[in-house]
Amino acid sequence: MTKYVTKSEPTEYFDLFEADAYRKHILARRLGSMELMILLLGYSICRSSIAVEFLPSIPSEIRNKSVKPPYLLQQEEQLSPYWDDAIDKYFDRPSDNIFNNLTYPLYHHNYIIQKNQPANGIYYIDKKNWFIKKRQKEILVRFQHLTIQHSESFFYQQLLFRLPAQSEAELKNSYPTYKAHFEAKYPTEYSLTLTHMQNSMQTNIQKYTKNYQNLIDKLITSLHTNLQHIIRNQLFNLLKQPNPSSSLSSMIFSEDQYKVFNC
Repeated sequence: MTKYVTKSEPTEYFDLFEADAYRKHILARRLGSMELMILLLGYSICRSSIAVEFLPSIPSEIRNKSVKPPYLLQQEEQLSPYWDDAIDKYFDRPSDNIFNNLTYPLYHHNYIIQKNQPANGIYYIDKKNWFIKKRQKEILVRFQHLTIQHSESFFYQQLLFRLPAQSEAELKNSYPTYKAHFEAKYPTEYSLTLTHMQNSMQTNIQKYTKNYQNLIDKLITSLHTNLQHIIRNQLFNLLKQPNPSSSLSSMIFSEDQYKVFNC
């Protein structure tokens, strides 16, 4: 069991170049963890001719980072203990004009970042002395799905997708929160979203109240008429409105509530 769990994944599921027919059959019948998850979820396995890369898109204080080995940290005291991730490399992109208005998704979509100097073709050097070269074939980039329920992470992601920033400080742009910057930068979208959520919240409260009234009416249909009126009023007074903040959005919070919510 230990050997099976820790075995390496096959590089390809379909292209198996083996002269031995039996060995080819055995290799093709191996079930990897990725294939197992796809089958359990009911998805079909497809082969894409375009590479897909998953990129982080949440603030630095909460996203996972890889720690450098001790020997690298001992070489320089001021060296960051973490490896740069895709967002860090985007902020450190070259200062050439073609990168000034390039957003985070487009940067990784169109350019490859490598440590070794390219043998041929046009390349650029970023602020960390990495070599940047335009991809011969663009890739697909994918990100974590975030909603307004994720609060600051959601607004950080939206700003990262839209603005060609050079740092997280520039992404926040002197505003106290990413939410405040997004509201100031895109007031129409923010207002429409807020209106939609308020309407949705009101609709849910009305549905909740209506269902509660229907339940009361069914419970007291067999009771005496006078008791029906008394019990109905008493039960209706016990109605507790649902709390929209836990299931909808932090957009309706005050500034103090919003800061506490993100602590």
